[in-house]
Amino acid sequence: MSTRLTAAIPGRPTWAVPVPRHLKWLEPGPEAFAGPSLATRTLLEPHPALKRPLFWLHIKKSAGTSMRRMLQPIWFDLDSFYVLPGFAQVHPVYWNTLLNNPRTPLGDYGARRGLFASKFLYSNWSEIFSFTVARNPIDRVVSMFFYKYITPYHSSWLRRCLRFPRSPFSLARLFDRFLGIVEEVHASPSSFLRNTDFAAHTAPMSPDVTDENGRILLTKVIRFESMLPALRAIVEECGGDPSAIVSAYENRGRIRKSSRPFQPSTRQIEMMKRVFARDFELYESAWRP
Repeated sequence: MSTRLTAAIPGRPTWAVPVPRHLKWLEPGPEAFAGPSLATRTLLEPHPALKRPLFWLHIKKSAGTSMRRMLQPIWFDLDSFYVLPGFAQVHPVYWNTLLNNPRTPLGDYGARRGLFASKFLYSNWSEIFSFTVARNPIDRVVSMFFYKYITPYHSSWLRRCLRFPRSPFSLARLFDRFLGIVEEVHASPSSFLRNTDFAAHTAPMSPDVTDENGRILLTKVIRFESMLPALRAIVEECGGDPSAIVSAYENRGRIRKSSRPFQPSTRQIEMMKRVFARDFELYESAWRP
């Protein structure tokens, strides 16, 4: 079973479940939600079902919902939908979940989360099995477009940028404008200050997984199409039971893609290769067990 923590909400108990005793953490009380200081990096301990600590860096629009469900038997989950706590407010086993939340403020490291984790969070980074999922950049960018523009809940900010309604214009023309906005947003070092949610969902994955010199910081970059066998192999490498990982793939865009198919043009693909150049390399070299 996964261990789930509910963030502090006025009028509700801070802890939804007892703190894992194997971590020798505080029992619920006034100091239980205080967490350690970020003045020094902290040792990340493994989940009880594993012998080696596990770290998953979620790249937006790369099967995050599916991966989160598959990880449940070996995952410390954090319910932060209503209130997002800070790193100093929760136990370090929940820091990974916080880091994967685009609402968590990271300053200049908003697009360098792997570097943030290795530099500021975990003292045993070299001992942690860290991984992420690489999706075909073309599929990922198309998914970004439908998610951030076509989906009504997420589209208001982008529609204001496009400055015209979607209905009178073709998807190809709207996608052109979308690619232009993505390129403009990420051309500036301060793009995360402009619209954090949009920038996080459309960010290239390469800065998140590399250090200042372009070296990959994670143990493995696994290929999107090989998620299930790769995750089982990772769990076995970490001393867990691979049979506990079952397929939980969820394609939220299945109905949308079947009803409104969209294939980028050659020119649009070339533009994607310019903006997400390193991502194409990471995808081609990603691990397929």
